Amino acid sequence: MHKGRPLPLRPAGSVRVGGGVDLLETEAGGVVFLFGMAAWCWDPTDVVGRRLAAVSLLATKAANGVEVASAFEIDTDTLRRWTRAFEAGGTEALAVQKKGPKGPSKLDDVKRAEIVLARQAGKSMAEVAEVTGAPGDGDISLAQQMRKRLSLLGPKIQDTAKGADFTVRGHVHVVPLAHHKERVEIQWRITDADGRNLGKVIQLNEIPAGTLDHYWGNVAVVVATQAAAGVEHVMKEHRMVPPEARMQPSALHGQGGNRLLEGRRSGVEPVRQ
Repeated sequence: MHKGRPLPLRPAGSVRVGGGVDLLETEAGGVVFLFGMAAWCWDPTDVVGRRLAAVSLLATKAANGVEVASAFEIDTDTLRRWTRAFEAGGTEALAVQKKGPKGPSKLDDVKRAEIVLARQAGKSMAEVAEVTGAPGDGDISLAQQMRKRLSLLGPKIQDTAKGADFTVRGHVHVVPLAHHKERVEIQWRITDADGRNLGKVIQLNEIPAGTLDHYWGNVAVVVATQAAAGVEHVMKEHRMVPPEARMQPSALHGQGGNRLLEGRRSGVEPVRQ
């Protein structure tokens, strides 16, 4: 009798995580398949089971961190946080912690008052965490401008994740092209307080090579202004909505002509849940 690994059959409707690893999530719960065989499963309310499956895939090297984070619709920082929690406290440490401080609050009276007033006014509390991958001073300039432009649209911007309803992170990827050109892709990913991806805004443009190697200047202003409208759109879809009633994550795509300043937002399309 021939022995070997099972055939890598992919269950219908599943998402490929890595080689031989697939994830299937429905209203009935989720299952991780290894070479077509169910390895981890959880029901819709089993947060610990879902997190354990993600951590286990990484720990057993069945998939890498980027693959796991993408399939489970979380960011890599969240996956690292789950991994550290599991390593320190086991399965129990993966449970959702109750909201509110466990000890003396790190929020001063002024900050607490700001949060109360913002929520009473129907505003979201948002953290613009970071921008990575940009050439020149883009990481700093884009983050600063996103904070400014997003705050003008309503959300209350803060510099910490504590008490935030949403976190915004940006990533810039530059690809060299022929004829001394570059394709610049900027992704703004919006996550909720638990690190789950709610949607993303994508800006894609072609520019002369080296244009942004030093200072972004007004380009950062225009990019952030355009992207902030899409970010606020995603936040508005999910604001004050219970997790079980949330819409599918969405992506807003923007693409310009010959200059990065010409980017425009074009509509919404679904992203894999």
